[in-house]
Amino acid sequence: MRKFTLFLLTLTAIYLLPLTSGTADKPIPIRTVQIVIFAVSVAIVTVLTYLINFTKFGKAMQAVAEDATTSSLLGIDTETYIVLTFFVSSFLAGLAGSLVGSSVSIAGPYFGIAFGLKGLAVIVLGGLGSIPGAVLGGFIIGLVEAFVPGDFSAYKDAVAFAILFIMLLVRPQGLFGRRLIQKV
Repeated sequence: MRKFTLFLLTLTAIYLLPLTSGTADKPIPIRTVQIVIFAVSVAIVTVLTYLINFTKFGKAMQAVAEDATTSSLLGIDTETYIVLTFFVSSFLAGLAGSLVGSSVSIAGPYFGIAFGLKGLAVIVLGGLGSIPGAVLGGFIIGLVEAFVPGDFSAYKDAVAFAILFIMLLVRPQGLFGRRLIQKV
């Protein structure tokens, strides 16, 4: 038990250890939690992309999302796949909330509202249903927010919604989304 406690304390110390990057004149602090969040995000996106694009479960999930009635007629148990899809999305939301909560050291029922709204902007920017588009949209919004001058930091959240508004006007399907063609 003593070794396990020591292991947990060591792991916690490594997890909170700040790193630095940049130049000697202007160091950029990088916290270990940021590296952990990045590594977990890359792993989750890779697994999710593989799951959706290359497995029977992913193909069935896409079929149910496209047309549940036709999927049911083709022998796919739509109720099971709907429940499994909610399970996967709930797991991902819980994991994301845990990672963000550990990063900002805030826990409460309302701390994620701003992140959820920015997530909407990321999804619209990248294209609904496109995992690579969501990743690219997140990078774009993050980089644009990072370049907001310090004097205007109160307007940092408005940048994401300005991008959302412009994207809805210019290209409503997003960067990687497909234009929906309706047959009459």
